[in-house]
Amino acid sequence: TANHCFWDVDKCQKKVCDYTDKTSCEADPDKLCMWNTTMSPATCVVNKCQYFSQGTCVADPECDWDLRNLKCVEKHPDCTVITDKLKCLNYVSGACDWNCATQACVRKECNEKTMADCQASTDGCVWDATSSACQKQRCVG
Repeated sequence: TANHCFWDVDKCQKKVCDYTDKTSCEADPDKLCMWNTTMSPATCVVNKCQYFSQGTCVADPECDWDLRNLKCVEKHPDCTVITDKLKCLNYVSGACDWNCATQACVRKECNEKTMADCQASTDGCVWDATSSACQKQRCVG
C-alpha cells in the first residue's frame, strides 16, 4: 500500500518499522521490528539482530540467541538491573545468570581477556590458570 512505501530515486521501496504502537511493531509480518523503550518516546525500530541461525547470531557481539523463542535478539548488556532470581534466569535473551554467592543477576558469559580484568569483574567470573581464560564461577548445591 502507498502509505507503507516511499520513492527512492527510481523505484518504490517498502518503509520498514514505521509503526506507531507496540502491538503493531512487534507483529511486523517480516519480524524485522522491535519496540525500543530506551528512546523517549518509545518507537518502533529495525531489530539489529536479523539472523536466522544460532551460529551466525552469537557470532555478532551485539546479539544473543533466545532459547525460549528460538530467534536472534539484541543482547542485554546490563543484567544487574534485574533483581528477581526467576526473572534473571528466564530473561528473554538468555544473557543473564544468577550468582548464588552474591544473590545478584549477572552476565552469563565472562569475556574478559586478562586475569586482572577477570578478577575485577563483578559478574561472578574467575580466572582459570589451566586454560588461561576467564570463566563463570558456578554455584554448588
